Amino acid sequence: MFKGQNGKTVKDTFIKPKMRAWTQEVTAKYPVTDVFGDKRQELNEALDVYLKQKFEPYGIIIDTVNFTNIQTDAETSAAIQKKVTAQQELELANIEARTAKVQADKDKQVALIEAEKNKEMAEIQAEQAQIKAEGEAEAKRISSEAEAAVIDCDARLISRAIGNLVQNSINHNPQGCDIFLSLVCSSEKVSIIVADNGVGMSVEKLRELEEKPHYMESTDERLDLRHGLGLLLVRQIVEAHGGTIEMESTPQNGYKTVLTF
Repeated sequence: MFKGQNGKTVKDTFIKPKMRAWTQEVTAKYPVTDVFGDKRQELNEALDVYLKQKFEPYGIIIDTVNFTNIQTDAETSAAIQKKVTAQQELELANIEARTAKVQADKDKQVALIEAEKNKEMAEIQAEQAQIKAEGEAEAKRISSEAEAAVIDCDARLISRAIGNLVQNSINHNPQGCDIFLSLVCSSEKVSIIVADNGVGMSVEKLRELEEKPHYMESTDERLDLRHGLGLLLVRQIVEAHGGTIEMESTPQNGYKTVLTF
């Protein structure tokens, strides 16, 4: 095909025209802003592969092909700059959107935590209000029933028995506890209840107190002797009045004594 033609002629009459034409075939697939913009590398790679394939059948070996010094007119430069600016603005908007989402998620989490805390606080306050209301109602009931209740007794000894039970709760709970006094009345009997929400005692220790209320009779070194002595006096006072005494307790769930007359 190139028989008798020198290299310059081949270059000027074949290689250069073909290179322009085939380059236009490649660049036609890209917007002008890509040709002069951020897709230059991608375009160069595509052009290099395409021209090597086109020239190979003619025995012409292409080493590398790429756009290097491309000159643009003012209008094209403005278009490129506009696209770059738009891309930068889009990237900034995306960053701001992601930042806003992160902040929104954080605010949502904080709001959920705050709502849960407020809910728990409201529940605690409601429970406290209920306990207070029940306590006040119980106090009024006890007061009303106590005014109507009458038993034939030695008031001083009964007060002594109740005082011993209260003191037992204090002695047995050095870390402190709540002590509750209540009165239950019926047409046939009156029950005085002294209870606490302290450490309580095991079934074995409770049985020991019931069976051997006097500390001198107990062989269990773990037994609280102050409890035994206090309960001995209480039992004697109650039985002297023809009454009965019942004790209830479990570890860490308080202690309760019921005096029934």
